[in-house]
Amino acid sequence: MLQPDPAQAMRLAEIITNLHDRIREATERGWLGEVEGLQVSLAGARQKLQQMRKLRAQARTVDLPTPAPAPTAPARAGRHVRRDADRLPDTRPTQTRPYGRMGAMMEINFLTGSDRACWEVLARGKDTYFEVERSDDDYERTWRRLLDDEQIRGIAAWLDGKMVGIAHYLFHASVWYAGKCYLADLFVDAEVRRRGIATAVIEWVARDAKEHGFPGLYWNTLEDAPARALYDKVGKFHKGLIHYAYRRVANQTSTQR
Repeated sequence: MLQPDPAQAMRLAEIITNLHDRIREATERGWLGEVEGLQVSLAGARQKLQQMRKLRAQARTVDLPTPAPAPTAPARAGRHVRRDADRLPDTRPTQTRPYGRMGAMMEINFLTGSDRACWEVLARGKDTYFEVERSDDDYERTWRRLLDDEQIRGIAAWLDGKMVGIAHYLFHASVWYAGKCYLADLFVDAEVRRRGIATAVIEWVARDAKEHGFPGLYWNTLEDAPARALYDKVGKFHKGLIHYAYRRVANQTSTQR
């Protein structure tokens, strides 16, 4: 097994993909003994990849100035960003820690295996908001990609020890420019919006993409999306661009298989 050297993460991601293929083949052929052994190897490889990502994140830890934070839950391992929470409204539920002038700690980290349940709550909330229906298999497949694929990444924002936001993004090559980074999903819990969390997440993704040679960060949104108030501040609006997706004819698709 590879040592947790962040420089070897790409190679380990390839090994994980190969293990998935071998497990699928062994399952189809009924080689149950081999399946069990491969699953053990897969679990170990995933653990190593998570260790690599944590080491890489810790090497890029950034602290932004903030008022003295109130007592918080134990810090999670990984890179984090502190944001001033003075903009929080004064009318807060009594069970919520009083932020106000005391400030609050927000952490942004790569997703790890233990984050699955919290991630899925927000992922399903995102799909409900955008009226998108997905199966349980869809969430399982995406979660596996976020953990195993070096080019596809998932991060979470934590406020006071609670996961309140998620983002998914991927790196890809560009024909005319430097590498690109596509921010596929960004979702923040409705209860904590307009507090700088989405801005911090976008800045985190932009920094991560630039450090890995994919500085061209971009994303899509609906024309009437409320989030455009933020996007107009942190992004550049390309007026006149229209998004198209190829429409395949059903019988044409079936004949090409």
